Amino acid sequence: MEKKLFGFFIPLCIIGFLGFWISTMFFGTVPITEYGVFSVKDSGENSWSFTRSLKSENFSAEMIANPNIELYLADVHAVVESYNGVNINVEVKNTSNSQIKVTLNRLGDDTTSIRIENDSIFNFGFGLFNINFGGFDGGSINRKQVVIKVPNKFYDNVKIVQGSGKSEINGIDAYKNDIDIGSGEFSFSKNKNFTSDSFNIDLGSGKATFTGMAAKKYDIDIGSGELNASGIRGTGDIDMGSGNAHLSFDESPKGSLDMGSGYMKMELPYIAMTTFKFDIGSGTVEINTEKEILLFGHLGAKEYQFGYITPSAEFSIGLGSGKVDIGYQGFTPGAVSSQTSYAN
Repeated sequence: MEKKLFGFFIPLCIIGFLGFWISTMFFGTVPITEYGVFSVKDSGENSWSFTRSLKSENFSAEMIANPNIELYLADVHAVVESYNGVNINVEVKNTSNSQIKVTLNRLGDDTTSIRIENDSIFNFGFGLFNINFGGFDGGSINRKQVVIKVPNKFYDNVKIVQGSGKSEINGIDAYKNDIDIGSGEFSFSKNKNFTSDSFNIDLGSGKATFTGMAAKKYDIDIGSGELNASGIRGTGDIDMGSGNAHLSFDESPKGSLDMGSGYMKMELPYIAMTTFKFDIGSGTVEINTEKEILLFGHLGAKEYQFGYITPSAEFSIGLGSGKVDIGYQGFTPGAVSSQTSYAN
């Protein structure tokens, strides 16, 4: 008899606890505390590190800006911008019920690292809502605001990793750029007159926009995400799965594209002079010349010279079942379909 009562008592306690937890999340029976304010400053001596978990708190930090900068951002809305200052300023305002962990590291005079991420043990995302055992967020990363101000100068290397959330990176110029985007929204803009040595983009399922992407060499890897990039200069290698890309070039494209089942639109300047070479499976390459549309497929021509004189640049396209549209800037795919011809 006692065992039966004990067996009945345990699930009853669990149900009671869940009911209390849900009521606190939705009906606000948990007392609301005043937001705390905490600030910290880089010691300036050798290497330096600092870690703090934030909940209902405003936080600020000042760090020395080394030649290499690393940013790791997840489950926050972050704005990173350059300013006419000396040190890096970090500000975090967390008004959500989930906990954010801030980790700051400076490795001597070489690298400054900033990591800001969700610190909840259990965290589940459902579209616009985010439920965790630390509270009910009311559904928005906008309640987890991050502002990072970086001195306006040229950096050796900038590495940015976004797991989720939303990031806006403005005006940071580096000779080497490494951008890794898992999910969420991401935008990056830099001085288009500054040419980086390299620019690497690894995009998973997120949505990313890049402006002023001038580099001697660039590499783009897209899974199932969506990329919009403009001001592209340099030689590039592009690898796409099932994603979607819109690329606008400031000079004749040089490099290669290897695509599975995705879609790409390539906009070229009127000075473009590029020889396109094709290796096409069941997909299609469509070239809009403003006078006619040329379609290239598995049985079509293997090469096309784009431009009014013999091109000096070369761009190779390896295509599975996807589609590539190529034309001058501002073109609409299929706009002159009445003059379509098949390049056999």
